[in-house]
Amino acid sequence: VKLNDLKMDPSSTAPPATIIEQAASRLGCSPADKKLAFHLDEEDELKHLRECFYIPKVKDLPPTDLTLVNGEESCIYFVGNSLGLQPKKVKTYLDEELDKWARTGVHGHFNGQRPWAQADECIVDLMAELVGRYELERKLCLEMETNFFQVGKPWSSATRT
Repeated sequence: VKLNDLKMDPSSTAPPATIIEQAASRLGCSPADKKLAFHLDEEDELKHLRECFYIPKVKDLPPTDLTLVNGEESCIYFVGNSLGLQPKKVKTYLDEELDKWARTGVHGHFNGQRPWAQADECIVDLMAELVGRYELERKLCLEMETNFFQVGKPWSSATRT
């Protein structure tokens, strides 16, 4: 079985569960069988990205009963709307900015390779590709409430009645 045989067709109206069941059937196993999970993991086009992140070990997560699990295994990390896994490059970038702060103080806001005051501007175009919006409709902010306000602003301008 090839990966293309197991890929979800974006135009398909079948629910994901049905697609998984069909993939398992082609492999001759149940959808709950580890054989399917291992096969999907092996064929995953994004698996190389695991190496870009720190994945916590089970033993380091509270509360963990080490009599029930192998503490040396990487945890399964499902987190929505919170901190994801830490990218390995974060420490390098933070150390560079902390060093710049120590050397230049407040001047880091507008100087250096990554001026702090313009931190969002370097990724606005990249975000546009992800969300598919026009420049007027895009705003990157630090808090969700601010994001909702800024995104809605172009359409919610007050008018006299």
